[in-house]
Amino acid sequence: MDPGMMPLPDTASGLEWSSLVSAAKAFEVQRAASLFSLNEVALSPVQSGGTAHLSLERQHTPRSTPTSSDEVAPDLTGKVMQLEVMLKQLHTDLQKEKLDKEALQMEVANLRENNQRLQAESHSASEQLRKFAKIITGTVEKKDH
Repeated sequence: MDPGMMPLPDTASGLEWSSLVSAAKAFEVQRAASLFSLNEVALSPVQSGGTAHLSLERQHTPRSTPTSSDEVAPDLTGKVMQLEVMLKQLHTDLQKEKLDKEALQMEVANLRENNQRLQAESHSASEQLRKFAKIITGTVEKKDH
């Protein structure tokens, strides 16, 4: 039998529909819990070379057998929902960071262009000022003679 499939109850046992639904929900929660406990992923900041990085580390946690599926179901469902919310938030933050990075790269390129243009203008203005100063000093010297 496929481990992802829920075992069907014996039809002769006479279970009610609500019991079947509860059992199915408990099975799904237990399956999700086992998937998370086997491959739980934690985000941890790691410092390397002066730069902060996020690393994904697999943490193996021991399985525990729940005393009652009704006790575990709301807790695990809440944890799954919390992880989904965190994942969506991280994805949104990543998209914002990518857009911010792109905008900053464009701004840096624009500032570099402006810097080169201003340096060229400054050099040109300096040359014009020297020429003007030579003309003025030449004119003053001619008047003195």
